[in-house]
Amino acid sequence: MITINEVKTYSIKRRASKVNVADFAKSPRPGKSFKEFYRSLPGILKAKDLCEVADATVLARRARKSAFFMMGAHVINCGLSPVLIELMRKRVITCMCLNGAGIIHDFEIAFQGKTSEDVAENLLTGKFGMGRETADFINNAVAQGVSLGLGLGWSVAKKIGQEKLRYRHLSILYHAYHYKIPVCVFVAIGTDIIHQHPSFDAALTAEGSLRDFHELTGQVVGLDRG
Repeated sequence: MITINEVKTYSIKRRASKVNVADFAKSPRPGKSFKEFYRSLPGILKAKDLCEVADATVLARRARKSAFFMMGAHVINCGLSPVLIELMRKRVITCMCLNGAGIIHDFEIAFQGKTSEDVAENLLTGKFGMGRETADFINNAVAQGVSLGLGLGWSVAKKIGQEKLRYRHLSILYHAYHYKIPVCVFVAIGTDIIHQHPSFDAALTAEGSLRDFHELTGQVVGLDRG
C-alpha cells in the first residue's frame, strides 16, 4: 500500500501557470477615461477574450465588414439593452440575433418598463407564462408580419416600432427597426411562454423563424475576411 509519505511533488517554478502578475489589471485612478480603463483590463482568461472580440469587431467595421450580435434573453434581464442600443446607433452591430425569450423580454420592457416574472412562485399558482399582453402583442405581430412576407424578428420589431409604447426607447427591437438593422429570431415550438396561448400560430411562427434563418445566411456573406 502506498502511504502519504510516498507522494511525489515538484517545484511550482517548473510548472506552467496561466496567470501572471504582468497581466494583472491596473488600479483605477480618479478622472480615468474609458479608454484607459479598457487598456487596464487584465490580459488573461475572459478579460483577454473580451478585448480580443472588441478589437476584432473594430477591425471588421473599419473594413466595412459585418458584425453580428447573437444573444439570449439574460443580456436584457441584466439591464444591458442601452449598451447594445448604442452599438446599433453607432452602426457597430450590423445584424441582431435573438431567441424567443429575447423578444418576450424586450417587448415587456418596451411595454411597461419591467420584465422577468417569478417562475417558481407562478408555477405553484399555475400563472407562469400566462401574461395576456405579451402573448397577444407578439403573436399578433407575428401573424400580421409573416402573412405579409416578413420574418419573425422583423414582424415584432416593426410592430414595436409603429406602436407608441412608453419605454420603447429602451427596446432593442425598436432601435433595430429604427436603424434598419436586420433582426433574426430563432425559436423552437413549445419553448416560449407565448406558445401556450390561443393567439399562437405555430405554422406562421415557424415560417417566420425560417425566413430569419435565410436572412442570417444572407448576412453571413458580409463576414468574409471581416
